[in-house]
Amino acid sequence: MKYAIVYPSDLYRPSIQSLEDLAIMAREGLRDLGDDAEIVTRPDPSRQNIILGAHTPKVRAFPVPDGSIVWNTEQHSHWIENPEYLAYLPGKIVWSVFRGDFGFYVPPGYVRTLERVPERTDQPIDVLFYGAPTPYRDHFRGALTRAGLRAEFRSGLWGEERDQAIAASRVVLSLHWGPGARKLETVRIVYPLINGKACVAETAPDCLTWRMWGGVSLQRRETVVAACLRLARDWRYRERAEDRAYEIARSFPFARVLERALDREPVPDPEPVPALFCDG
Repeated sequence: MKYAIVYPSDLYRPSIQSLEDLAIMAREGLRDLGDDAEIVTRPDPSRQNIILGAHTPKVRAFPVPDGSIVWNTEQHSHWIENPEYLAYLPGKIVWSVFRGDFGFYVPPGYVRTLERVPERTDQPIDVLFYGAPTPYRDHFRGALTRAGLRAEFRSGLWGEERDQAIAASRVVLSLHWGPGARKLETVRIVYPLINGKACVAETAPDCLTWRMWGGVSLQRRETVVAACLRLARDWRYRERAEDRAYEIARSFPFARVLERALDREPVPDPEPVPALFCDG
């Protein structure tokens, strides 16, 4: 079958740029299944469309055939605040990166093409976070610095610049937008996992619903700094975490996820995760 993964890269805004990994993942996963798949900037009526970024008005303005697939990356609370997005969905097949939301659960997975971060022996950054700044996230930045860690918080980090920043970092950190978040940041953390980086993430009620979280040090808000400190300072522990991240990522090929999604077969719950990597 022929697929068009609609990734409007010409619309510059962080929430669109951050979907590039998913676009590549979908293309490579479909090709692994033997399908013809291309990344395009606008819907193609001659193909089955998989639309990324439909939570933004400019993407919703594109004319799309009925039966197109919308791959949602927005948490449920954002749906409720976006009635135009909800009104856009009828007549379309909805996938979601979050389990339990409206739509069929299609989480990110491993594709080899996304192994792009170069290796570096010198790592001047102890902890890297990339994402939009918020007062909640600034609290962690200050706490990491007070703990003696070289923490770098970046926004608008993408492409080659992101690869170099990850390579220069000992730990990649994922934080919620603010207190009370209900979902884990799967789209943000999948890339460093695929590249075998030691990752720390703030936990949430849906902890352990995605197999790849087995490669992440999941922490409560109060233990995030201590977890980053140990990984940054203990190279043997960090090396084990890196090996675990890469092993877990490779065990969850995205082609397998797509195969289930296209057959409407639910992705099974992940296996239990060793306690070393979950402190929720």
